[in-house]
Amino acid sequence: MNYRWVARPGLGYLMSGWVLLGCGDSGGAGESTGMMTSGPTTMVTTGMTGPTSQTSTGEPGTTGEITTGETPTGGGESATSTSTGPDSPTSSASSTGSTGDIEGTTDVSEPVCGDGVLDPGEGCDDAAMNADDAVCTASCQVATCGDGLVQTGVETCDEGAANADDAACTSQCVPATCGDTLVQVGVEECDDGNIDDLDACVSGCKDATCGDGFIGPGELCDDGNQADDDECTNVCASPDCGDGKLQMAQGEECDDGNVVDTDACLGTCVAAKCGDSSVQAGVEECDDGNADEADMCTAQCKKPSCMDGAKNGAETDVDCGGGCDKCGLGGACVANSDCGQGLCIADSCAVPRSCKQIKEASPASKDGNYQIDPDGAGPLVPLVAHCDMDAGACGYTWLRHDDPALLADQNVYAAKCAAVGMEVIVTRTKPHAQAVFDWNLSQNVNLVNVFPKVNGAQGINNWQGICQGAPCSFWMTDNANGDVGCTNFEPNGDNNTNARIYLRQAGCGLQGNWNDGNNTVAIQGWVICSPNDC
Repeated sequence: MNYRWVARPGLGYLMSGWVLLGCGDSGGAGESTGMMTSGPTTMVTTGMTGPTSQTSTGEPGTTGEITTGETPTGGGESATSTSTGPDSPTSSASSTGSTGDIEGTTDVSEPVCGDGVLDPGEGCDDAAMNADDAVCTASCQVATCGDGLVQTGVETCDEGAANADDAACTSQCVPATCGDTLVQVGVEECDDGNIDDLDACVSGCKDATCGDGFIGPGELCDDGNQADDDECTNVCASPDCGDGKLQMAQGEECDDGNVVDTDACLGTCVAAKCGDSSVQAGVEECDDGNADEADMCTAQCKKPSCMDGAKNGAETDVDCGGGCDKCGLGGACVANSDCGQGLCIADSCAVPRSCKQIKEASPASKDGNYQIDPDGAGPLVPLVAHCDMDAGACGYTWLRHDDPALLADQNVYAAKCAAVGMEVIVTRTKPHAQAVFDWNLSQNVNLVNVFPKVNGAQGINNWQGICQGAPCSFWMTDNANGDVGCTNFEPNGDNNTNARIYLRQAGCGLQGNWNDGNNTVAIQGWVICSPNDC
C-alpha cells in the first residue's frame, strides 16, 4: 500500500496528514487518496477495505457524513470518502496502495515564530501582533510577569528574576509604592497599607518615632522637635514633674527626677522652703506650712523651745507659760497655771482687783484672804482683803480698817476707803449682810454707803446705795415699811442727800439699829471698805 500526504502552512491546528489503511480478506489491493485544505477541505480516500464511504462538509477538522456499503469480493475501488467545505485554497492528498508496498511523499515547511502557526516549542503565535509588550512576545511565548518584558496595559514594570515584593518591581509586576503593604528594601522602613499617621507606620512608610510630629503608639504627644523644655518632651511625653527635665516654661522651679518631698526639690517641682509643709531632711526640724508661732513649729521651721527668745509652741508668752516656766505679772496667759503671780485675768497675769475677779478667774476659790490690787496698774500698792465666795454668784470683797482717827466725820471714813481704791461698803443682799456680820464677829457694819434719794426721805425704801459712784440696790431690813430703827422708826426724815445712814448702837441682830442724822458716826474708830463691784 502506498501513502502520500501533504501538509500546508496554516493547518498547524489540523492533522499533518492522513494515513489510511486498506485491505481485503481476498488479498486484493486497494488505493486510497486523501485531500486536505486550509479552510474548506476535500478528502478522497480509495482502496479501503469494506464498502464504506465518508463525506464530510464543513469547517476544517469537521466530519459531516459516513456511509458504509458492502465489501467487494475482488480488487478495485471499494470505498470513496469525500469532504467539501467552503471555498478556499485547497490542498489535496491522495494515497494509493496495493498489497505489499508503501510509498510516501512529504512537503513540510520549517516552523517560524510569527507565521501565525502554533508550532512545537511555541506558547503562542499571533503573527504580526507578536511583540515584547504584547500578550504574545516576539519569541512566541505567552507574556508573564517575571519574563523581563513589560506587557502594555497589564504590567507597569518587569525586572525578570529581580522581581520581588521587597524590590522596586514587585512579584505582581507593579512598581513598589508606599502604601502597597510591601516593604521595599532600602527605601521603606515599613508599609502597613494605610494613611493612618497614628499607628506604628507613618506617612512616607517610616517607622513611627518620637519627634516625627505624629502621636504614635506609646506616645502622649509629639511636637516634632527634640526640645525638652516645651509642652512635649523629647521622649514624647507631656511635661511631668519628676521626669528629671527642668521645664521652667511649665512652671517648674526644679526637677530632680523623683517625687520625694524631703529633699531640696519637692514632688511638685518647687524648690523646698520653710513653710511648704514638707520637712526638708537635714535642714528643717519641722514644717507645718504656716508662720504661726503659737503652734508646735516656728516660722523658722524649728521646734519651739523655752529658751529661743520667741513665743511659740504652747507658750503663752515669750519662753513662759504652757510647758515653760510660769509668767510674771503682765505676761500673757490662758490659765492661772501660766502665771507665777496673780491670776490669769483678761488673758494677762495680774493681781486681781477684787474678789469678784478672783472668783471669775477661779470659780472654785474658797472664802479667805487674798491679795488684790484695787487700782490695777495704778499707783496703789496691792493689799490683802477678805473674799466671801459663798454668799452669792459674785465674790464679795471687804477690808476693815481700824484707825483711832476715824471719829464722827463720815467723809474721813470715805477717804480712808478711797485711799485703797474702795468705797464704804454697801450690803447688797441679805446673805451678803449676813456674811459680813458673821465675819465681823457678829457685829453690823458701822456705816454703809446708802443715801436718801431726796432730803428728808423717810423709810429706807426711799434711799439708794451708791456703788462705784452709781446708784445700786442694797439690803438692810425685811420690814416692808422700810423701818431700820429697831427702837423707833428710822429714817424719820432728819437727813439730807449728802449724809449716809449710820449704826446708832449695837444690837438688834442682823438688821441693827440705824439712824439718819446728818453727817455723823456713832460707833467710831473703824470702817469696812469694799469696791462694791458685785
